[in-house]
Amino acid sequence: MKFKDLLYTLHFVLYAILIAGCATTKIARKPQEYDYRAYLHYSIGAVRECEGLIDEAIAEYEKALLYASQETLIHQYLGILYDKKGFKDKAFEEFKKSIEVEPDNPRAHFILGNFFQNEEKWKEAEKEFKKVIKLSPEYVEAYFSLGTIYTHLEKYRNAVENYNKVTLIVPDNPIPYYNLGFCYTKLNDNQKAVSCYKKAAQLDPKWASPYFNLGILYEANGDTQSALKSWERFIDLNPKDPEPYLRIGYLYFQINMYDRAIIYMKRALNMDPKREKLFPQVYFLLGIAYTNLHQNKEAIEVYNKFLELEPKNEIVRYNLSALHDKEGHFEDAVNGFRYLIKINPKCADALNYLGYIFAEKGDNLKEAEELIKSALKIEPNNGYFIDSLGWVYFKMGLYKEALRELKRAVRFTPNDPIIYDHLGDAYIKNGMEREAISSWQKSLQLQKDNEEVRKKIREWQGE
Repeated sequence: MKFKDLLYTLHFVLYAILIAGCATTKIARKPQEYDYRAYLHYSIGAVRECEGLIDEAIAEYEKALLYASQETLIHQYLGILYDKKGFKDKAFEEFKKSIEVEPDNPRAHFILGNFFQNEEKWKEAEKEFKKVIKLSPEYVEAYFSLGTIYTHLEKYRNAVENYNKVTLIVPDNPIPYYNLGFCYTKLNDNQKAVSCYKKAAQLDPKWASPYFNLGILYEANGDTQSALKSWERFIDLNPKDPEPYLRIGYLYFQINMYDRAIIYMKRALNMDPKREKLFPQVYFLLGIAYTNLHQNKEAIEVYNKFLELEPKNEIVRYNLSALHDKEGHFEDAVNGFRYLIKINPKCADALNYLGYIFAEKGDNLKEAEELIKSALKIEPNNGYFIDSLGWVYFKMGLYKEALRELKRAVRFTPNDPIIYDHLGDAYIKNGMEREAISSWQKSLQLQKDNEEVRKKIREWQGE
């Protein structure tokens, strides 16, 4: 038995016994005579390596090279251990010596290419992997490594070419199909991407990741049901990942199935409470969902949780204050809008809303007028703001001014039932009954279930 064969045999036996990852790949080259002292030190080094005693293994491999300096395998194994210890220069020298000993050894070039790849020296790595393929056209790991490099460099067509080579050599491996799915997605070829991810899932039905990416592609293609099925399958395989729950919840949110959206979003948050700080957007969506379901108490609760994380978020502060107003929490609503105006004095919606609240309550009417006029300086043609100003004047008893502003409001916002209701009230106060009834009728056309407006019409028509 020649020295080379002893090395392979030793590594194979040690790997089988200790399961420690020693190399066993055969390299065809001319056999050389061996020195038993080299074999002895190599043997001890291999054992130490498999035991995880890297320093001792390095020392033994170095001694082995004193008696077998032309043995390429020892240079390779020693370089790998140098690299593992962070001795990059020494590792590089050993990898170079390995190639100097056997220039046509594909494994030697592959190890050097892998070294360059780990150091992010992409051109050098690409060069070595191409040498590997030239020397050994079926060397599948080289194609895979090239695919990885090209993906990192965003040369997706080159990556596809190499991953396709991998699938020809090892057609039952799901990983290259998964990587192809990623590359085709980047190339905006969703049809091929879906096909590749489905193939990866077929080859490894218990691998969750392809289903997650399939869900994203189906969603992008507008295939809601397939997206939901894919993410549900991902959850079956990997139930502890909150991301698909969020995806499903958001998808239900988009199609206005708010009750289902809430279920999945809450599941995502409850899976790992420590991660809640990463999901303020979930609280935002939950707040909107609860609001649309008229569950204002729950909406207020999640908006408050959001503001614990982002207290200066203007949209959530506005939504929360508006909900307090709807629920009759006058002080909370006022305080919320005042805080919002403090952090953003040019928030026209907040200025208008706070002014309108005061108008509705009949309180602080002078401040209400100033607030709404400030809003109108920012958005002078906003019909809702003009309506608010008209309503403030109405509450002040300035009925001519109210009528003037409310008539302006309907010109800018002609399809709002509340504005027509206000306008009708203003006409009445100005002695214009016919115009008032006409305005109330218009309001009722826009909001048919408004019994209060219907009552006004009956009263003034004498019914």
